[in-house]
Amino acid sequence: MTRKQKKYEIVLGWRKQLKAWGDYDNSLGGIVAELYAVEKYGMQKEVVGNKAVDGYINGRRVQVKAKDSRKVYKNPDTQHYAQIKAVHKKEIDDILLIFVNDQGVYEEYLFDVNKVKPKKVNDGKSLRYILKDIKTFCTLAKLHR
Repeated sequence: MTRKQKKYEIVLGWRKQLKAWGDYDNSLGGIVAELYAVEKYGMQKEVVGNKAVDGYINGRRVQVKAKDSRKVYKNPDTQHYAQIKAVHKKEIDDILLIFVNDQGVYEEYLFDVNKVKPKKVNDGKSLRYILKDIKTFCTLAKLHR
């Protein structure tokens, strides 16, 4: 087996293990964020196929959003955001926005989608919640720096 094949087999094994645990996001950051939500908040994962809801925290429907720290912004409070499809807004109660880097989660925000006013983007097909606004209305904010 070549080195490339071995890497492929390892990653494929991770994917299989993850699928055995439940229906998790397909991006690495998203996987980390959803696993964190399950472990830290006791999030109950939603069944496979629900495009809007990732799980439930304290009986509330939650969509988990992950942000990678690779991009450094001059004004992170106005340039970082959580974006959802507009059609999903009525199906979720909260968004858990989690910032992840190589050391793990370093910042997290849990907020009610009905208390933070989103900006419409993509001809109104998507809603963008700006970090500055999230910080004003969030239920939980934790910095791990």
